[in-house]
Amino acid sequence: MSAAPRIRGPDAGRWVDPAASVCAQKLGGWAPIDLVLNGPAEAARDRAEAHRLAYVAATRARDVLVIPAVGDGPYEGGWLEALMPAIYPAESSRRSAGRAPGCPVFTSKDSVLRRPDGDPAGRHTVAPGLHDVGGTPVVWWDPHVLQLDKQAEGGLRQHFLLQADDKAKRRTVMCFGRADGKLLWQSGVSYSQPESTHPDNPYCSGTPATDGERVVACFGSAGLYCYDFAGKELWHRDLGKLNHMFGNAISPVIVVTQPPDRLRAPDRYAIVNAVLAERYHMVGGVKVGRLIRAVYALGR
Repeated sequence: MSAAPRIRGPDAGRWVDPAASVCAQKLGGWAPIDLVLNGPAEAARDRAEAHRLAYVAATRARDVLVIPAVGDGPYEGGWLEALMPAIYPAESSRRSAGRAPGCPVFTSKDSVLRRPDGDPAGRHTVAPGLHDVGGTPVVWWDPHVLQLDKQAEGGLRQHFLLQADDKAKRRTVMCFGRADGKLLWQSGVSYSQPESTHPDNPYCSGTPATDGERVVACFGSAGLYCYDFAGKELWHRDLGKLNHMFGNAISPVIVVTQPPDRLRAPDRYAIVNAVLAERYHMVGGVKVGRLIRAVYALGR
């Protein structure tokens, strides 16, 4: 969803009549007569649009629907207001929750991490765990089990850049530590054959891609290479001779697909678009290379 409507409460903040080219809105707390007369209808339209968006968002959920909420009680006036009755248990049972399947053990009885005045949970606060709301299982999360200060793992802990060394005829991936910016390793391939490019577009101007376990980089005519996070080459593929007057800046894209049975781990693929020099043809008097799409399985 790209945007949510602004809910202004029982009173509308403005009223627009495109046919009459009129826009009436409050100013300094005062409302023009057009807004006073049409405000209730405008507020009702805002609320109806909020309910429509909430319905669309909720019905798009496939397995799990995650809703932001306040543990101490329903938040009124937001675009999620229509969903509040579906997630809050009865007040008499809010302090009693069962073990949530597929979730870590919730040791806290408070679904609010911090309050402005440091107050404890009240008798109307929803306890973390599994609740029954009108026959529907609803899990309230325990924010205390979140590792909010945990460093990101996988590719986010390292930064990868491509570098071309014209003197050494090398094209490499450089791996830098995120914390201190130190060079952790540099791996690549030697390639001495000529390849056309533009002065403002040196070799290795593309961007490598990572799935958190491997990094895939395209070195143009030198090929497509895959490395582990220690810089060890796992495989490489020859894309053929690539040639373009402006050079290339091929950046692979890694796509993760979930098997239909959902019992196996997701499949990962590296997708590369490239232009083959020896497959030139004419289009409207312009020399154009043949575009190929290469898909390589990374494994699970």
